[in-house]
Amino acid sequence: NSRWKKTILPTIKAGDYVLFQFGHNDQKLPKLAAYTGYYSNLKKYIEEIRSYGANPIIVTPIGRNTWKGIDNSYNDLLENHANACISVAKEMKVPLIDLHKRSIDFIKTHGLDDSKRYFFYNDFTHTNDYGAYVMAGFVAEELKGDVLPFSDYIDTSVYELTPPPCNEAAHPPKGYENITLPSDMEPFKPHFTDIDNIPEKEDIIRLLNACTDVRDKLQISLMAETGLRIGELLGIHYDRDIDLDNKTLRVRFRESNKNEARAKNRENREVQMSDSTFKLLLEYMTKYMERLKNQTYLFINLAGDNEGDAENMQAVLTMFKRLENKTGIYARPHMLRRYFAQSRLEAGWSLPMIANALGHKSIRTTEVYLRIPETQRLAASREYFEQYGSLVDEEVDDEIDD
Repeated sequence: NSRWKKTILPTIKAGDYVLFQFGHNDQKLPKLAAYTGYYSNLKKYIEEIRSYGANPIIVTPIGRNTWKGIDNSYNDLLENHANACISVAKEMKVPLIDLHKRSIDFIKTHGLDDSKRYFFYNDFTHTNDYGAYVMAGFVAEELKGDVLPFSDYIDTSVYELTPPPCNEAAHPPKGYENITLPSDMEPFKPHFTDIDNIPEKEDIIRLLNACTDVRDKLQISLMAETGLRIGELLGIHYDRDIDLDNKTLRVRFRESNKNEARAKNRENREVQMSDSTFKLLLEYMTKYMERLKNQTYLFINLAGDNEGDAENMQAVLTMFKRLENKTGIYARPHMLRRYFAQSRLEAGWSLPMIANALGHKSIRTTEVYLRIPETQRLAASREYFEQYGSLVDEEVDDEIDD
């Protein structure tokens, strides 16, 4: 990691204490599985810190506010990575702060809805300022314990910070709603408010029109029309995942893709292309037939030293950034999935069907993607009762003995 080597390591001095924590992004990559690449990296960081005469301290990853839709029990997505930290700490005789356990205990105590107040709006991973304050407090308490020599330097008798009763999307502080920035100052774009980051149909059309190559246009069209994740898109092999007769693509879970692309969930699914997108696919494969022959990945690099190799995620993100600079439209691959979910909901698709199309294991995850106004939901409830009535009014023929 260049940031670690160029920015952090040079500042470490003998006698320093270095706290480090990984997990959330590591688990996205097969090569950083908990007991393989992740485990090895933890040991490597410890060795490098010690080579500077400093003292490493492992911090286990913060838990997510994730719950199972089947029985509403807590769903620990980082258990293996946290256990890997504990194992490395024992093996290397390194102090450990189990923030994973402390954070999960906190989330379980508060429950799904109340815990949302400590995370960003519609975000189950990243804590807001209130959540960060709580987690920092847990770390401070652990540092103040008997194992580490910090008890005389840390004051944990701090005041309570209570978040507002409901979590809302980020908005400018009072008094700053209509502030005008100097003309030479780059405006700040708070893109973490995910629920508002659903591009309009017209914006996606503008992005498509701004593409100069059929490959880029095909990728945007596929993500917007099928809801494919970027990893699923880049993991498609043209020799086994395309059904030309039915104009469908097969998403398969693979851990051995050379470009490190993979489906997020282990189950496979099939997605349907429109006639126009299918024509783009044929145009793309015909245009780059000779380059595609060298391997089986559908999407490849079209220029540079890696021309003809399987395209990776960074290349797609660079393409989106290029289109953003060209059109002024902020767009990322994940936002096209949100557009897919929203447009299908407006077309009358049921939530289970949308969840299945997106590859979501839980409908609760799908709900996060969607903007369903409360007034619309209440109106739908009234319409249901008017048409079907209430269970209270129903009668059955069976007699119940006293």
